[in-house]
Amino acid sequence: YVGARESTFQALVHSFSNRVAIIALICVVLAGVIAVPIAQFITYPIAELVEATRRLAQGDMTVRVPVYSQGELAVLGQSFNIMVETLHQTQQELLHKEKLASMGQLAAGVAHEINNPLGTILLFSDVMYKEASEDDPRRDDLKMIINETTRCRTIVADLLNFARQQEVLAQETNVHALLEQVVEGVSHQPSFEGVEIVRQFSPDLPTIQADPAQLQQVFVNLLNNAAEAMEGGGTITLVTRPVNSRWVEIKVSDTGCGILEENLGKLFTPFFTTKPLGKGTGLGLSLVYGIIKMHRGQIAVQSQVGQGTTFTVTLLVRLFEEGQVAPVSTPADVIA
Repeated sequence: YVGARESTFQALVHSFSNRVAIIALICVVLAGVIAVPIAQFITYPIAELVEATRRLAQGDMTVRVPVYSQGELAVLGQSFNIMVETLHQTQQELLHKEKLASMGQLAAGVAHEINNPLGTILLFSDVMYKEASEDDPRRDDLKMIINETTRCRTIVADLLNFARQQEVLAQETNVHALLEQVVEGVSHQPSFEGVEIVRQFSPDLPTIQADPAQLQQVFVNLLNNAAEAMEGGGTITLVTRPVNSRWVEIKVSDTGCGILEENLGKLFTPFFTTKPLGKGTGLGLSLVYGIIKMHRGQIAVQSQVGQGTTFTVTLLVRLFEEGQVAPVSTPADVIA
């Protein structure tokens, strides 16, 4: 007799099958234990991104997604956050430009309506003032009427400058020479008494294509605001530098009282001013903003209460391509 009992062999096969099944089951369980956290680690950021996208579609510009790692999902999250910030800034700029355009149309109508009555008041009050004798008690009142009417006409002129169509007459402009001309023009004003103007000009700043008359208005406004923010004197610093081959940067910094944080977002809004009543119309920085935008540039402000304010103007080196004619810009064009 040679061989083995079949029952023994069957028992061995059955035992082997059971062990294989147990090992397979253990492997499946271990794979599930390992796979579930990994799957959650991968899908949770995706779910957060989907939820953030839904909130963004509903107009929530404050939504951000956390960045957990350094992989592809982290890059995707960072890109989403950058996109939201860019969209928010663009939305704010568009709203501001639409507001400027509406205010420009309103200002033009108001200015034209009240300009003629103001001229009549000024004419007759001036005639009455000249005809009144030196001891006439009404003479002081007439003088006040003339002064206040003249101030109103100045405001109306600012309104018209803000609302009117303006053409960018681009030409080769030396920024340093323009700034020197502006400083020479404003330095004799009473508000600049005790004010030191420091120049930090970059020697390799290129000439730019710009409208020098309009840029003069920009820097006159910025310098006047800086001087008025430093009652009793201080320092205004003018800094120029090339950003790259396409852009140049001009900074106007002062050591004045600074601007409250809640007012920084309102500075370029028409008729908003932090100056005392009667000392400002709130149109200067709106004009500055419009001129910079017509030059396809940027203007930003940084301020700290008690330490000073810095306005940063960024301008294109080449405003128009060779042979291109400067377009006529209106307040509505600023929206573009």
